[in-house]
Amino acid sequence: MNKTISDEFINAYIDGELGPDEKQWLLEQMSSDPSLAQRVQDLQLAKNALLSSFEINSAKYKKASITRIYQRPAMLAMAAGVFLTLMGFMLGYALSTGKADKQNLLNLAKKVELQGQTVEKPWRVMLHVSSGNEARMETVLNETRQLLEKYKNSKKKVQVEILTNANGLKMLRKDKSKYAKLIAQMQKDYANLTFSACNIAIEFAKEHELNDSIELLPNVHVVPSAIGEIMKKQHEGWSYIQI
Repeated sequence: MNKTISDEFINAYIDGELGPDEKQWLLEQMSSDPSLAQRVQDLQLAKNALLSSFEINSAKYKKASITRIYQRPAMLAMAAGVFLTLMGFMLGYALSTGKADKQNLLNLAKKVELQGQTVEKPWRVMLHVSSGNEARMETVLNETRQLLEKYKNSKKKVQVEILTNANGLKMLRKDKSKYAKLIAQMQKDYANLTFSACNIAIEFAKEHELNDSIELLPNVHVVPSAIGEIMKKQHEGWSYIQI
C-alpha cells in the first residue's frame, strides 16, 4: 500500500518541506501502515548517512573513515521497533511545529510502557538535535528534564542521550550555547543523561570557521560520527527521535 507514496514525498517530509495538512496526512498513513513507518525510518537514516558523508568529505577526512561507517552489515535495517519509530517521528514533528503539549516525551514514555516494556528493562532513548533552531533546543532540554524528573524515583528507569551534530552542535559549544547553566544542572541532577557531540561536525566547524580551538561544554562526550552513534544505539535497542 505504501508504494503509492513516493520517496520524494517522504524526503520532503523529512526535510520539513510539507505543509501541515500533508504532514498530518502522512502521520495518519504511518499509524495505519507499519511498513510505511519503517520505510520513513530507513530513508531518514539514509539521509543522515549522506549528511555525515558530506561532512567527512568537507573536512577532508580519509576515505578509510567513510569505509568504516558504511561497511557495517545491514545498518539501514536496524530498528528499535516500528511502534517506537512511528512515535519518534510524531514527537519530532510535534517539537518542530510547537505542538509538543500533546505529543511530548512524557506521553511517549507512557505509550512505550504500554507496549510491554518491563520494569527491569529501562527505556533508552536517543534525541538527535541537528537543527540550530533555538526553540527546538530549549524544548528538547525542558522535555528531557521533565521526563527524567518524573522517573527519578520510579521503579521504571529511563536513560537519555542527547546527540548533536550539524547546526545542532552549537547547543553544546562553549562559545555559542545559551543553555550552559541548564545543561550543567541537568548533568548534576541526572546520572542517566548523556550529552554527545559528533566529532565530524566539530572538525567541519573548525575548518569552516578557521578555528582550531572549538571548545565544548564540560562533560560532553565526543563520538566519532553521529550516524555511527545512531546505528550503534538502535542496534542496542534504543528508541531514536530526530528533533
